[in-house]
Amino acid sequence: MKNFLLAFGICLFLLSSCNFPSKPTQVDPADLVATKVAQTLIAASGTTTSQLTQPIPTNALPTLESLPSSTPTQTITPTTTPTPADPKLSLGSPAYTNTFTSGSDFDLPYSDDAVNLTVHDGGLDFLSLGIDYGLRYQLTYPKPQNFYLEGVFQNIRCVGLDHYGLVARAPNYSDGFGYYISFSCDGKYKLEKWDAGGLNTIQDWTADAHIHNGQGQINQLGVLMKGNEIKIYANGTLIKELADSSYTNGGHYGIFGGAINSADFNFVVTEISHWNLP
Repeated sequence: MKNFLLAFGICLFLLSSCNFPSKPTQVDPADLVATKVAQTLIAASGTTTSQLTQPIPTNALPTLESLPSSTPTQTITPTTTPTPADPKLSLGSPAYTNTFTSGSDFDLPYSDDAVNLTVHDGGLDFLSLGIDYGLRYQLTYPKPQNFYLEGVFQNIRCVGLDHYGLVARAPNYSDGFGYYISFSCDGKYKLEKWDAGGLNTIQDWTADAHIHNGQGQINQLGVLMKGNEIKIYANGTLIKELADSSYTNGGHYGIFGGAINSADFNFVVTEISHWNLP
């Protein structure tokens, strides 16, 4: 019965993915604004394929005006100082950076019955509308292969294993495949991959003192990927190094969040950047 349910769920997912735009083979990035990003509900917070939830049809989504909005409670400014291990110290200027003066590169605003994503006051505001809706992601158009990627996040309302993070090496916008690097609100990190076999844990939740935990905290989450090498950074410090060969080609990246403990889980991304590795 599990195999039947999994096959049925995957079929529903593939059918619904027809609603997502596809990327032209050769297009200037500026022309991708209207088509470059897709949103998908990829999995509940567990790691088995039997826990997958069906994507919500686009025509069933409420309007943006019907959803609550959220405003950061304070001015968000990164408070960390680069350390000698910080890759930014040796990589020069980023190949791409976004400080969210607009939502165009991430095709925002976006809303459905699980999440409300807006851009205002120099930040991408992620507001969950309930718990256990799975992971919601938003991608942008660059497709680097070997890179250092970093996002600056501020927790607004979150507790426990409510989590946020970076998506990396996503092959396309529509199926949710790629790596998911998370920080939780209680100071843990996690690495997962989504592929044809479902959502699988590579590194389970692990506490690290370099991650600032609690509401209102700011964290710089970084990931370096070169071939099958993966390095995770917290506020400029290397906290985990491992290897995985599931995705080694270039891919899209973006942000995501998952509400586990807070129905109104809320965080803000003030900057996302990537540096190409030599």
